[in-house]
Amino acid sequence: MRLVGCSEWSFTVGADPHDFKCTQFFHMQNINHFHFVHCNIIFNILSYSKTDCMKTAIILFFFVFVAWTANSQEMYQRAKVSGSNDFLNTIGSLGIPVEGEIKKGEYLICDFSQIQIQKMRDAGLTVEVIIPDVQQHYTKQNQSDNQRSVRNTGCFEIPDYSIPSHFNHGSMGGFLTLTELYAELDEMRSVFPSLISARLIVDTIHTIGGRQLYYVKISDNPDVDETEPEVMFLALNHAREPMAMQQEIFFMWYLLENYATNPEIQYLLQNTEIYFIPCVNPDGYEYNRTTNPSGGGMWRKNRRNNGDGSYGVDLNRNYGYQWGLDDIGSSPNGSDETYRGDSAFSEAETQAVRNFTLAHDIKLIQDYHTYSNVILYSWGYEDMPTPDDLLYRTYSSYMASENSFAYGTPMQCIGYNANGGSFDWYYGEQTAKDKIIAWGPEVGDPADGFWPAASLIDDLCKLYVAENLYMVRFACKYAEVKDLSDVAIEMYDNIPFSIQRLGLDSPAVYTVTLTSLTPNATVITTPWVYNDLALLETRLDAFQIETSTGLFPGMPLPFELSISNGIYTVRDTLQKVFGWPAVVFTDSAQSMANWSGGWATTSSDFVSSPSSFTDSPGGSYSNYTSSTITLTLPVSTMMAEMAWVEFYAKWDIEEGYDYCVFEISTDNGSTWIPQCGKYTSRGSADQLPNEPLYDGTQSSWVKEYIDLSDYLLMNLKFRFRLESDSYEERDGFYFDDFTLNIIQSVGMEETELNTLKLYPNPATNELYVSNVSLGNYFISDVSGNIVQQGVCENGKLNISNLAQGLYFITVIENEKRMHAKFVKAE
Repeated sequence: MRLVGCSEWSFTVGADPHDFKCTQFFHMQNINHFHFVHCNIIFNILSYSKTDCMKTAIILFFFVFVAWTANSQEMYQRAKVSGSNDFLNTIGSLGIPVEGEIKKGEYLICDFSQIQIQKMRDAGLTVEVIIPDVQQHYTKQNQSDNQRSVRNTGCFEIPDYSIPSHFNHGSMGGFLTLTELYAELDEMRSVFPSLISARLIVDTIHTIGGRQLYYVKISDNPDVDETEPEVMFLALNHAREPMAMQQEIFFMWYLLENYATNPEIQYLLQNTEIYFIPCVNPDGYEYNRTTNPSGGGMWRKNRRNNGDGSYGVDLNRNYGYQWGLDDIGSSPNGSDETYRGDSAFSEAETQAVRNFTLAHDIKLIQDYHTYSNVILYSWGYEDMPTPDDLLYRTYSSYMASENSFAYGTPMQCIGYNANGGSFDWYYGEQTAKDKIIAWGPEVGDPADGFWPAASLIDDLCKLYVAENLYMVRFACKYAEVKDLSDVAIEMYDNIPFSIQRLGLDSPAVYTVTLTSLTPNATVITTPWVYNDLALLETRLDAFQIETSTGLFPGMPLPFELSISNGIYTVRDTLQKVFGWPAVVFTDSAQSMANWSGGWATTSSDFVSSPSSFTDSPGGSYSNYTSSTITLTLPVSTMMAEMAWVEFYAKWDIEEGYDYCVFEISTDNGSTWIPQCGKYTSRGSADQLPNEPLYDGTQSSWVKEYIDLSDYLLMNLKFRFRLESDSYEERDGFYFDDFTLNIIQSVGMEETELNTLKLYPNPATNELYVSNVSLGNYFISDVSGNIVQQGVCENGKLNISNLAQGLYFITVIENEKRMHAKFVKAE
């Protein structure tokens, strides 16, 4: 036996013949060579006598057992923790990360070590174990009979982004190992050398494990340092959060593979420099592979030897802004998972990121983590908004527009502050560098944990493409235009819109254009030009349009609304219909005469004087509220080609927990169905999971639109329902000017006495029109294009040249217009 100054302990059985029995013993135990990290003893058995063999074996097995115990990962369990209202601070003060599924004031569900569980119980918290062995759970979920995918529910669907052909899953539970990650970056350079740089070191500094951090740059000139705006994506500050890295790799391949065919990606890569550091914590991530090669490793920190028998510093508590402010948002104890280190930027990993950031002029950053499906931003160290809170809220609302995730400060979203975090330093350090608008998004649903099933990876990646694209857009000359018009268009009408400047890059000239995509409508107004928009400024304008004569109600009128910054044009198709909406029901909140339930009118805020409806006219709603306002009598959508509900609304409701929902009943109130609107968000696990609802804060009145295409030819009842838990009390939900509109069935008013009848319907080559002896006709497709016209003689039309599909026909005879629909069959 000898002591040496090395970092490993190895034991090798000698091959001397007189050691045969001892060697055999170890072979029987499946042991020929041991290799345990972080020990400072090497045993070399070169020769032993027969009498000493068993004694030596016992001693060696004792050391082996101790080494294995010290270096193996402790069992983790998924548990639900609850306590008093400030129990999250209690958990934080124990050095335990506050993350996972959180219901403020009630419970926290996450993966905890057995030591952490005991510490929480000793502190008086209630702990209920849900999954006894979470590492085993993560491994078993990838077995073939347990495979599942992200579910499309209600009006929220997984975005339809194509999976990049080069995108690969890894061997660690579906996630790339460190070696596989670096190989992926190298392959990107090999396949797209003109769009992505080679893998380069972030800084010359080495980690405790002797590794360096790597980055790549994606741009149209990746090997040239241009003066374009710079943005950056990072991941894996915490070693057990591989989904953060995996979605960035997906996004990188998406940019590279679509550059040749996607004009927007061409514009973004030609006008920005996009940096990626996909693994900030290579030592910790590689350690998880050595302990759990199939995934499920729960190591969070880096691998520094703290000198007290503990290992690792929490890198996301080691950044320099407000480092070590208190012992709740970070821990001074090396054995805790939120250990902040001996000093700010004490770790090689955070030093490398700091030095890289200071060497560049980065404008925006997303530093990805898992999990919770939230988008977090500063301040994280205290419960206070930054001076740029409006910018953060505006940007975040666009970034979350597709995945519907909650956004806000850590206190707003999860009820907890943390100090020494990365996004506080990116934004708060404004002496050595300019401020950077930065986020710390949390990827993944709470039910999926730190290591989601491999079958979920692709769909989870898709949820973040739009969020990532928006951040790159914000660095450029970028503005958004929104259609503010109703779905129905009359003969002479306006299409109002809003434009908001969002891009940091200036100056810029924006041109908004409306183009008719059908000969049945003409845009009168010339394009609008804006050259002096301030950041976040919004302006309202409108286009005048005129429709052709002879159109019938319900006929499609498509338009294209576009905005150009002089380099790139964003286009959106607006699907309108011709017709005069018939108001089936309207209520301007003068009284509760048409409604029943616990809500009431209020004169404190309204759209139409003197009042609106609200759930709590006396102030804030109460805890454990379940209140409704229900339309007393059913309304009908009979004889409707289209139907929709409109109302003005505003709300202040605890996000993620309390909610208001608009529901429809088709059976006179026995069952109710939540409805999707322009402003609904997706319900969390603590609300109506994945269902459309209203929460958060909408401080100004907005006009909501609810499509009733699924509820035609029915009698309907409507209601609003507000639900709250035991934690926060807010102002609640308001609505005003509630209206049910329909576009009446073709010819309902005009042809009641002059009915246009078609047969056969569907038709193949010939179509017969009754009650018409001689009249002009035209046939339109569903896009509103006239595909056939002429004179209808003796009620017989040749339609053999029409393609299969749905058509609309208008016949004009003796100054009377008659309309109908028919289907052309093969």
